[in-house]
Amino acid sequence: MDINYTKNFFNYYCFNKPLDKKSIDNIINLSNSFPITEGTTTDSNIKNDRKSNLRWIKQTTSSEWLYTELKTIINYANNNFFGFDITNYNENIQFTEYSNGGKYNWHQDVIRDNPIVRKLSIVIQLSSPQEYVGGILQMKQVEEETDLISSIPRQLGSIIVFPSHMLHKVTQVVDGNRKSLVWWAGGAPFK
Repeated sequence: MDINYTKNFFNYYCFNKPLDKKSIDNIINLSNSFPITEGTTTDSNIKNDRKSNLRWIKQTTSSEWLYTELKTIINYANNNFFGFDITNYNENIQFTEYSNGGKYNWHQDVIRDNPIVRKLSIVIQLSSPQEYVGGILQMKQVEEETDLISSIPRQLGSIIVFPSHMLHKVTQVVDGNRKSLVWWAGGAPFK
């Protein structure tokens, strides 16, 4: 597998080989069997920070292949780059849609006061860049004198794995519909 990355605890891991169209279609078809909910944040004071619709893909016989595939990708990135102690893959997979006005401001994927710490996040791009305007996934690396902001490739099927504590956002979708898949792997607190 061809991989571009810079080795840094606060960096991300992009796979050069995107997910194929057949797998993307299978993911979208699978997600349609789960109910739509509104995206929320854990802090009710920042309600305007997120506007999206979600489908939580539960681990069932019909979704087992997807859980297995994502676990393989996360483990590959972790073994070759991060080296975190990952022992938990029990969260549901999140299928997210951002339509006109959809966004998710700067945030981290960590959940406070949880004995299982989210350590790695994976995002897979399920829409082609021609299907929407805006909706750019950006990562922020906080440096001493400046913040470095990277825009993640929008290629259909692109895969990124990054530390869940890393600040990231999805810019506002101006037109169209952006679909993505998000999941987390975790374990005991960092030592």
